[in-house]
Amino acid sequence: MSQDKLILNLVGLKDPHIHFEADAKTQTGLYYGHPALFINAKLLKKISRCPNCGFADCLVKDGHKTVKLKLSPQRFHLLILRLAKQRFLCKHCGSIITSQTDTVKPNCQISKNVWQSVVMDFHDNMAATLIAKQNGVSAGTVNRAYPQAAQMISNRFVRLPKHLSFDEFTSSHQNRRMRFIFQDADHHNRVVILYGRRKAFLRSYFMQYSQKERARVKTISVDLNAGYVHLIPELFPKTKIIIDRFHIIQMTQRSLNEVRLSVAKKQLHFPRKYRMIKKYWCLFDKPFDKREAKRLYYRVPLRIVTDTVALSPKFTSVYLVYQDILTAVQRHDQDLLAKTICDYRKLNCSMDTAIRSLKQNLKAVTNSLKYAYSNGPLEGVNRNIKAIGRTAYGYRNFDHYRTRIQMELFA
Repeated sequence: MSQDKLILNLVGLKDPHIHFEADAKTQTGLYYGHPALFINAKLLKKISRCPNCGFADCLVKDGHKTVKLKLSPQRFHLLILRLAKQRFLCKHCGSIITSQTDTVKPNCQISKNVWQSVVMDFHDNMAATLIAKQNGVSAGTVNRAYPQAAQMISNRFVRLPKHLSFDEFTSSHQNRRMRFIFQDADHHNRVVILYGRRKAFLRSYFMQYSQKERARVKTISVDLNAGYVHLIPELFPKTKIIIDRFHIIQMTQRSLNEVRLSVAKKQLHFPRKYRMIKKYWCLFDKPFDKREAKRLYYRVPLRIVTDTVALSPKFTSVYLVYQDILTAVQRHDQDLLAKTICDYRKLNCSMDTAIRSLKQNLKAVTNSLKYAYSNGPLEGVNRNIKAIGRTAYGYRNFDHYRTRIQMELFA
């Protein structure tokens, strides 16, 4: 292997027209205040025809133009290539032409390897300043690499999957807008992120797909967002709606806790009862038949629950409703869930609103026990999205944020 090829391989270049001196040595110095290693080379690339006038055999050598190209940095130093480009003078039109290399983009002094390294760092959860420091560039240069990264990903399904999951997340932009996200519920390997979540916007987006394509969708998993529940039958007439099981339990559990706190406020003059209600709140969220035998404070968990529930008839009724719904979801018992919702009697508390919402979407609620699909994987994606936003301390440009999400999670 020749010396030129050996050095080119070491610095990550492939242009055969770059030649190094026989006694090529590296020099140390500062490059815009940063320690750097400098390598001298020449670009000996012939130009047979003038690109301006088109005449051939009219070019003569006219010295060199030295440029500094930034290569992939070493551990403690930047690596700068001092490249002397051959210049030519056209005797016909008088224009001066400089040889160009494929190592860098036109009118750019950062090598393509550095750009590629920046794009590859988008796969890791790092801030732009850290990526810039590792690659020896500025944070602004990192932001200019996002269009190149966006070409490597796709934010659209060519064909809609048969099973979908709908959800939304809060953008890290200053106005904290809600963004719409949906996923293939079967494979969980791709998501599509849209700018907005309003009905008009979603309707215009999904109407881009043909009616035949939208008819292929069999199920869609959603939370209890009324907007999605009303929009899905319009766009996907043959689709069955599935209310996510987690949101069913979460809504009834929240109502249970509100009633529990209202009971606790009435026991302020009875410290022992008040402490029992407030301290062991987690016991009321668990299934009644799965209590630990470990003794807590002065009673076993089962006795704590029974004594607390007995303090208020309303709390007793709400607790029994919650336990029936929790049991039905865990056992996938559609009949028990439907019976609990339909037989509910108004108690003038927050549980009334929760049961009314479930009753209005009873078919979609029971579908959650009939099918195995849920929004669990998509909720996990939302959690990772929030982590990406926190690492970067927010994104002003939503396109950059969306590109980073796709690169880190699915590219």
